Amino acid sequence: MSQSLSPADQGEADLLQVPVGEPVVRMRRLRGVDGQPWLLVDTALPARLVPGLDRAVLENQSLYDVLRRRYGIEPVGADRWIEAVFPEPEDAALLEVTTSTPLLGIESVAWLRDGTRFEAYYALHRSDQTRFFVGIR
Repeated sequence: MSQSLSPADQGEADLLQVPVGEPVVRMRRLRGVDGQPWLLVDTALPARLVPGLDRAVLENQSLYDVLRRRYGIEPVGADRWIEAVFPEPEDAALLEVTTSTPLLGIESVAWLRDGTRFEAYYALHRSDQTRFFVGIR
């Protein structure tokens, strides 16, 4: 839907462990299944790790596939926080739900083998279409 080069805000800086104002590539993507909106994701990546990504054509592509092929980025871990939320009006419209529809909000940060954090995102999942599996070993 959109991607741009912007200065990191406080939340992005905290998650990515970069200074506030460091350039990040911001993306907003709406994903669907069988023509139905399913997931809305706001992502931030440090621009120094992904030069040119703000201008890349990413429609119908896996972001992680592009990160691996173009930038050699191989994630080794991530932390995720999941909560029930109600969407803001703009997000509800994109997901074709009402503002009183409970969604699953997921905040995530992912890192590389050396501990460098390369991605922070916040996703809204339609709770009527999403099921998560969490395995603990």
